[in-house]
Order: sequence, then structure tokens, then C-alpha cells
Amino acid sequence: MNAFSSARALALFAALLGGATAQAAVVDIAWNAEGRFEQRLDVAPGGFAELCGALDKGQAVAWRFDSSADLAFNVHYHLGNDVVYPVKNPGTSRADGRLVVDPSQTYCWMWSNKGKQPARLQVELKRER
Repeated sequence: MNAFSSARALALFAALLGGATAQAAVVDIAWNAEGRFEQRLDVAPGGFAELCGALDKGQAVAWRFDSSADLAFNVHYHLGNDVVYPVKNPGTSRADGRLVVDPSQTYCWMWSNKGKQPARLQVELKRER
């Protein structure tokens, strides 16, 4: 099992243990015909949300999000046993940016809720041609 599969299995296990309020959400990015992906999520206190998808070197993705509370945020990928963070922010309720992919890899946009209240999260990703 690779690091990405292990992370997804752990997230699923955590969600199952969480009962009605999932502590973890891992979502596969499914681009629409226009190259967009939008997602709304509730991030439980102490929980996280992660959107992941395979991208090729040279691709660019414009991203933005808004949240009802400050969340730790990063964009990352796994390289062997290491985690590489092209973007990392310890706490913000909104941000936007542009990721230029290098190397080809499965990239994940991830938010962690270190607060005591659930946070509503709205995310928009757009592949640039």
C-alpha cells in the first residue's frame, strides 16, 4: 500500500469511527467538462478535509477557498516517505493561488480544523489550459 492509499484508508477508518460527524473527508477530484471542480464540506473540530487528484508536470491549477473559520491549509504531494508542500498556511479563512505542477504526481489540497466549532468550507479548482 503506498502513502496515498494509506492516508485514504486512515481517513476512511477515522470517518467510520466518527459516527454522524465525520472527522475526516478525503475526496477524489473529478474535473467537469470545463476543467473545474467545486466542493462544499463541513470540517469537524479536530478533523480535516482533503481533495486529491493526479496532475501532470506543466499543468496549472487556479484554486480558491472560503471558510467560516480559520483552518490550517496546505497543498502537498508524497514523494517516497517524504511529504512536499508547495503551499502551506498555518491558519486562514480564505486564500487563492495558482499551482504549477512539477513533478507529475497526485496533489492534495488539505484543510485541518484546530478550532472547537465545525467550519463550512467552499473550494473551487480550475485547470488552466
